[in-house]
Amino acid sequence: MKWKMLPFAKVAEVITGNTPSKKEPENYGYGIPWVKPHDLDTWQPITKTEENLSEIGQKKSRLIPPGSVMVCCIGSIGKVGIAGTKLATNQQINSLIFKPEIEPKFGYYYCCHILPIFKSEARQAVISILNKSNFEKITIPLPPLSEQRRIVEILDQADALRRMRAEAYAKAERILPALFIKMFGDPATNPMGWEMLPISDLAQVQGGLQLTPKRENYPITMPYLRVANIYRDKLALDEIKYIKVTKNELERIALQSDDILMVEGHGNRQEIGRCAIWDASIQPCLHQNHLIRVRVDKTKAEPIYISAFINSSGGREQLFRFGKTTSGLNTISVSNVRNTIIPLPPLTLQKSYALQVQAAKDIQRQVDKQREKIDKLFSCILQRAFSGELTAKWREAHMKELLAEMEEQAKALNLRDNADFQQLSLL
Repeated sequence: MKWKMLPFAKVAEVITGNTPSKKEPENYGYGIPWVKPHDLDTWQPITKTEENLSEIGQKKSRLIPPGSVMVCCIGSIGKVGIAGTKLATNQQINSLIFKPEIEPKFGYYYCCHILPIFKSEARQAVISILNKSNFEKITIPLPPLSEQRRIVEILDQADALRRMRAEAYAKAERILPALFIKMFGDPATNPMGWEMLPISDLAQVQGGLQLTPKRENYPITMPYLRVANIYRDKLALDEIKYIKVTKNELERIALQSDDILMVEGHGNRQEIGRCAIWDASIQPCLHQNHLIRVRVDKTKAEPIYISAFINSSGGREQLFRFGKTTSGLNTISVSNVRNTIIPLPPLTLQKSYALQVQAAKDIQRQVDKQREKIDKLFSCILQRAFSGELTAKWREAHMKELLAEMEEQAKALNLRDNADFQQLSLL
């Protein structure tokens, strides 16, 4: 069976969202959900959002019904969601209101499956854009409705397993902040009255290397870390870049195991100062100037404790106060980091915390591996679903009914007199 492939414009109404004027506060408030890109990529149908449109704002927006499939087409290309209630979206999102011949959840899963197509069709600029015209030309398979529902039923079962694993991972993520508060108290208020010291009393703080054209003539090529490699308590080492350095720079900037790396500058104020501990998985390795290195004196403090404090509400609040904004970039300095005040519990208590953190991270790594396997399995199931393999045996058992359905679909979509209609039959 080869399914007919039809453009979105043939099987759905495509609605681009908009933003009612922010200069008119009466447009916003209690009312219907207003979806923006960060509200997407959730398993559940969307019924709540951070911002809502008032009755006045609704009249200036483009409302979409429950079951509409939303796709981000500006910026975070390919993020997908499905409406669980009547709502509106901003202009970064195109919504597909499918005709009766496409099951909404089938359309949703298909959009999740074709992220590479969305990205390949987008115009690459400072901000990636997939315009409405190109979006409408993207094609979707047209199985009979009963087969679409069978595919959705199977995918829902597989997706439920993914959700369970994701929930287990989220629980594991919450363990460490709770453990920190249990052992040391609220980091913002220091209720246990620990001695307060600046980081400069506990560690060496060092800036990184600036990327400049003159480096092309330097003799040594080395891997280096940048902001994209450092997340809150996580390293992302999938993409490592290289820099040319002098021998002196290599000796001065080379990272050591347990160094803390902090983000010096970021467009999002919430991300300045986020940090992770270097695991020495790449040796030797350097860091650029948008990261600040903190090398803890282990006779005075535990790197795991210091890192946890910096990432906590207490540490972040100090860094927010220090931060400066220039041309939309929020920054902190080496001096700011040195002057950050940290409550210092007894070293034995810090070491006990570090051991428990390591044990929890071992569990997290196991959960990560399981999640990766399940995600790969789900991707494989999606591939089989939209190639027709997943329901091949089911289709054989229901062939007569399916052919009748396909003919009805063709009539409804005005395909009956089209030569392409022949593709709706067995090849």
